[in-house]
Amino acid sequence: MQKESGDTSNKRLQVDYLRHDVALADNEQFNSPKNAILYFVNNILEKSEIQKLSSRISLFLPIAYGVGAYCGFEYLNIIPTYISAFISLIFLTTLFVLRNGNFTRILQFILVFVLGIFVSAIRLELVSTNTIHQNIKIKELSGIVVDYDRNYDELPRLTLKPDKIDGLDNDNFPQKVRINLVNEGDFRIGQKIKCTQGFLTPPTGKFLPNSYNFARKMWFKKIGAIGNCKQIIIIDEGSNALGKFDYFLIKLRKNASEEISQGKIGGGYGLLTALVTGDRAYISYPETQVMQISGLGHIISISGLHVALVGGIAFFLMSKILSLFENIALRVDVRKVAAGISILVSLIYVVFTGAESPAVRAFFMSLVVLGAVIFDRRAINMRGLAVAAFFIITFVPESVFDTGFLMSFLATMALIALWDAINVRKFYKDIHPVSKIMVWFVGSLLVSLVAGLATAPLVLNNFGRINQYSVIANMLAAPINDFIIGPFALLASFTSLLGIAKPFWVIAAWGCELLIKISQFIAKLPFADSQFNRLNNLSTIIYVISITCLCLLNSKIRYISFVGFVIGTILWWYQPTPVLLIAKNGVAVMAVENEYYGRNRLCYIKGGGFYARQMISYAALNKDERDIMANIVDKKYINSCSLRGGDWEAHYIKFKGSEPLLSLTYDKRSYGFNTENAPNGAILYRYGWQLQLDQPKASNTPWGK
Repeated sequence: MQKESGDTSNKRLQVDYLRHDVALADNEQFNSPKNAILYFVNNILEKSEIQKLSSRISLFLPIAYGVGAYCGFEYLNIIPTYISAFISLIFLTTLFVLRNGNFTRILQFILVFVLGIFVSAIRLELVSTNTIHQNIKIKELSGIVVDYDRNYDELPRLTLKPDKIDGLDNDNFPQKVRINLVNEGDFRIGQKIKCTQGFLTPPTGKFLPNSYNFARKMWFKKIGAIGNCKQIIIIDEGSNALGKFDYFLIKLRKNASEEISQGKIGGGYGLLTALVTGDRAYISYPETQVMQISGLGHIISISGLHVALVGGIAFFLMSKILSLFENIALRVDVRKVAAGISILVSLIYVVFTGAESPAVRAFFMSLVVLGAVIFDRRAINMRGLAVAAFFIITFVPESVFDTGFLMSFLATMALIALWDAINVRKFYKDIHPVSKIMVWFVGSLLVSLVAGLATAPLVLNNFGRINQYSVIANMLAAPINDFIIGPFALLASFTSLLGIAKPFWVIAAWGCELLIKISQFIAKLPFADSQFNRLNNLSTIIYVISITCLCLLNSKIRYISFVGFVIGTILWWYQPTPVLLIAKNGVAVMAVENEYYGRNRLCYIKGGGFYARQMISYAALNKDERDIMANIVDKKYINSCSLRGGDWEAHYIKFKGSEPLLSLTYDKRSYGFNTENAPNGAILYRYGWQLQLDQPKASNTPWGK
């Protein structure tokens, strides 16, 4: 016994000495920055961490798929569909043969990249929209009304399926046209109308480099011309040329919109109409603006929030109702039945609201989540998110251009990572029922904060704005949306057939009115309407990659993401400053560098007023400056207008018998801008003391020609 006791004490002593040596070794690792970095890298790259990385690498496959679709649309659109299909087949065969080889993972990424190109090629062939290539003065335009809404001036706007456009040959005949009207009228889906005075123009592309591409959106909607119409004649009140199902569905949606909104624009009923039917024609423009400034703009369009709310409420109600019936509850899993009914309700809601891209994306997300319930899988996880991404890119591949698509996935990915990190389900189950209310509010705050941080790079890149108070606004809006608007709007929808829906509509509209008041209050807070210089593309890509790696990876390797955040911040800090904005075709120019320009910061010629307004919104100006510039747009600056900086000058030159030419001079060189050489506009940047012009070339895409 004494011998065994002595051996045990010796072993303990050896362990103590070993621990002491390890501690000394650890301290020596941090004697210098070099040793500290090597020690950190050694811990990250240990075998167990590499194995964790290998188990999660497949989550990045949807990213390769989306990049392939983007490249297929933007750069490789000349590749025929059968060529991309043949290349995909080659890589698929190679992957099958070498499925157990060392290059399997690389082949998987190459395969999904090529498949992305393939789905983009199929989509291009399916859409194949004709677009007019020059302005057309309307002598006679007739067609069937397939949709109607309102523009920013709150005037009617019709989408037509034309059957005659005087002066346009059949080769360039667009499938749809969209016209703005100058007067109110009693318009209905299916009416055949004729316009005898107005004009049509091609859909406008980018008015500045990296700005929003309106022409691309119109191309995928098969709208090949936009314009104005001053005189409308209704030929036929009820044409069935749309097809019975289309006519019935669109007419049903419009009738519901008119019933809910009571024919009035603005207020709670207008917002409620947008939430229930997807029809945003009854929301006033000022209300739209304050909701965007406050950070509640995502509520207006049918997206993940609404589809999840409808599906979630349907799932909750059906599971509770079915549980009340003993014969059903004992024989079947009521959760699976409720999930199936919830999928059906969500599908009906998406189709009824017009099946816009955000709603379709949200439905695929909910389909994966509810499908996991049916097949006894974990409902909320990263793999489900990856599957949803594959579904969406396959069926709506143009979503890769949509900022909303990228933002929704970044936000969802960050929230799932948060869910996994704090084990919300176990934590929420173990606390006192009274404390759950406080936890719900804290959770709403945390969700808004995490989602806002995850999407901030894209918001800064695309909109040049950060909603400083969006966390507060969303925390205030969440209980109203979840407990008032959602449930009562759903009850009203189901009871409308029985004629007893009016009280529920009133309560839901009251909730919408509260949301508008919250938005108006938040929008008036100091610095709520501040704008910033837009985040450059390189910093945005680095930030997005870093956020993705931090959320998707589950090993220590993900901490390398913080290096990306540092690099992105440095590039952002030292990014060039825009000096001069030059609109598409050189029809408008605006100085943005310094404040000493005063009111003489903007010039535009005939046809440039629209682009001038767009540049005012694009530039990083405060609210007072934007208001002053908006008033200037009503004046004309052509021959007499000249803008000057310390080392540059811009002015219009008027030639006899031709349109004015914008001339820009800097670094002892002169540049001219007109319809020939400024298809996407230009921006003059300042890099330190040097000036550099960003003037992208015309695109080869179908919507950029």
